[in-house]
Parts: sequence; C-alpha cells; structure tokens
Amino acid sequence: MSISEKSLPCSPSSSSSSLSSMSVQEFDPLLKDLNEKKQSFRRNVVSLASELKEARNRLASQEQSFVKETLTRQEAQMKAKNLEEEIGRLQKRLEHRNEKLRLQHLPLKRSHSHPSS
Repeated sequence: MSISEKSLPCSPSSSSSSLSSMSVQEFDPLLKDLNEKKQSFRRNVVSLASELKEARNRLASQEQSFVKETLTRQEAQMKAKNLEEEIGRLQKRLEHRNEKLRLQHLPLKRSHSHPSS
C-alpha cells in the first residue's frame, strides 16, 4: 500500500479487499470455533427448554395429585363426620329403647315380686 492509500479512510470495499488479503486459514479456526460454540449453545438451550417443559409437566401432575388427595381427604372427613353423627343418633335411639323396655318390665318385676293373694 502506498502512503496515499493509508491516509484514505477505509471504505467497505477497501476493508474487504484488505480482509481478503489476510489468509482465510487465519480466520477459519476462529470461525469454526465460534460456530461450534454457537451450536453447543443452541443444544444447551434446547436441552434446558426440554428440562423446563418436563419440570412443568411434573409440577402440573403433582398439583393434580395434590388436588385429588385433598378432595379424597375431604370426602373421608365428611364420611367420618356423618358416621359419627349416625352413631350418636343410633346410641340415643338405643338408650331411648332401653329406657322404654326398662319401664315396660318394671311393672312385670313388681307383679312377680309381689304375688297377689
């Protein structure tokens, strides 16, 4: 290059010509390395996206299981409460019948214990 060419601002055509004068072999390893890193980055992004999707699916499944478990527990608690109430009603009916039978047998006991003459 002459001195006058060096003093001129570098235009795209002149910079490409100066780049073309550099050996392609000098850039090739750098471009190859950059391309490999880019491909590796893309694979990592795809892998991370896949892992994220799987994690979201597991979370959704766990949430569904939790909801199902909660509903099952609530149903079991409701059934237990209803059974307790039914047992209470049956116990009161039994006590009432026992008292009724006791009162019915009381006159019979008196008549057997006091023979009439």
